[in-house]
Amino acid sequence: MKYPKGPVKPAKSLTYIWIFTALLFMLAGGLYLDYDRNRDSRTSAQLAGQSGEVEAQAEGGLPNWVEVHGEMPAGQYFTLKDEQGQPLQYTSIIVHQGDEVITANNRRFEVISVDYTNLTAACRFVGVEEMAYYSAWDEAPVASLFNNQKDNPQIGIYMTHNDESYVPTDGTESIDGEGGIVKVGNVFASALEKIGHKVSISENHHDPHDANAYHRSRKTAVQLLKENPDVLFDVHRDGIEDPNYYKTDINGEQVTGIRLVVGKQNPHMESNLTFAKEIKAYMDKHYPGMIKDIYMGKGNYNQDLGPRVALVEVGTHTNSREEAEAGVQIFAKGVGEYLQASIGSGVGAAAKTEKKETTAVDKKSGSGAAIIAGVAVVLGVVFILVSRGPARGKS
Repeated sequence: MKYPKGPVKPAKSLTYIWIFTALLFMLAGGLYLDYDRNRDSRTSAQLAGQSGEVEAQAEGGLPNWVEVHGEMPAGQYFTLKDEQGQPLQYTSIIVHQGDEVITANNRRFEVISVDYTNLTAACRFVGVEEMAYYSAWDEAPVASLFNNQKDNPQIGIYMTHNDESYVPTDGTESIDGEGGIVKVGNVFASALEKIGHKVSISENHHDPHDANAYHRSRKTAVQLLKENPDVLFDVHRDGIEDPNYYKTDINGEQVTGIRLVVGKQNPHMESNLTFAKEIKAYMDKHYPGMIKDIYMGKGNYNQDLGPRVALVEVGTHTNSREEAEAGVQIFAKGVGEYLQASIGSGVGAAAKTEKKETTAVDKKSGSGAAIIAGVAVVLGVVFILVSRGPARGKS
């Protein structure tokens, strides 16, 4: 019995089918990772429908306007209340069950239910938060901290919501692309530079002010991280109505206070929370009253990019921009001192061993698609080789 000479070649159409299958694997992998990375940019209603979440039922039904990363329109805000029904905090961040807040006096509360009709949230007391303060931070006079500029921590600054503005100064709460918050961000950068820090600031536009703004500003954050900063700040302002809520007196000067916001849905949540708590501990000792509170909210806020990535809110839209600029200059001074003392050279050397992480782009954030694509190609090649079968010779 004779067999054909040489290996039996599969039909070209079969080869094309396996190549097409491999390409489909690559496309599916890329789409899935893109979907997974951008879950926090979708509405809660979409997430509930697409991933089977039961949050809508648990919170009594989430209205369509609730965004995982969203904020209320200026002038609308949530009131967080303690077990006795007394107001703890006001915020234009959209509140979710499980959010937490550390108040000015370091009392920690957790949101246990949210009334989206009346914009209130019931909270339970968790305990008094320990705020670590390291003696190494005070081992040298502040004036000597910045003698060696090249070794000072580097800082990146950007504004996700470039439109945010201050009504008394800017005349409106929102100016597309060129809001008052951009000027406040630049004052922050200049104040840090004056005390010896190298600062990279981006004025990239991320309009419109919607749930996808953080997805757009992520590109800006990644660009800034290419400069290898030790810290990255995203500068905002709040949208509550009462201007007195953020006003504070620092050394006889009336300025706006600062809220620190930490996203709970990222792998660096604990590191970023520790960073925020250390800033508060330093400011409470040297500039008491500057830090309004620390809010831990549902969402990512691009803080998965590193362990020292912070969102700061500088006052609210009813404060004047001059008050916000004065406040952010004092904040810059305190933050600059803290950073040099904690992760810089000189007096910070003793504390460096306690700071093992450095801010950098999360290498896993963009590698998953490449891995899946590579696996898909390998599978496609294997399928093609298998389909050809073994070479046959004469019997």
